[in-house]
Amino acid sequence: MQQNNENPVYYCQYAHARICSIIKKARKDKLWPKHFKKELIQKLSKAEELAIIQKLADLPELLTLIALHREPHRLATYLEELSAMIHRYYAKYQIVSAKSKELSHARLMLLESTKTVMAIVFDLMGISAPEKM
Repeated sequence: MQQNNENPVYYCQYAHARICSIIKKARKDKLWPKHFKKELIQKLSKAEELAIIQKLADLPELLTLIALHREPHRLATYLEELSAMIHRYYAKYQIVSAKSKELSHARLMLLESTKTVMAIVFDLMGISAPEKM
């Protein structure tokens, strides 16, 4: 199995590992919030952030459709699309900055939520969700 972006499993696992790495660094640099405040979500206004939030919110309905129509391949497509969104987001925006703590906390909250959803999908598919690669 190829260990590059042409392998969809590797591509998705790498997105998860990247999120874990960002979170680990934020904790090490003491930029991880003690508590996430729900009002921080208002700081997420970029089109990419809103698209990721929508993608995360789509999972429950997608699971229902997958069960109803017996189309498990849709789960793999969902994970690959979410991973692509994360890779593009990371490439375009600085996630953590000591200069903008509230925005950093909001973006970390988004990544933490994404990490959780990705772990659920990996688990449903029987694939490991590595924290580093």
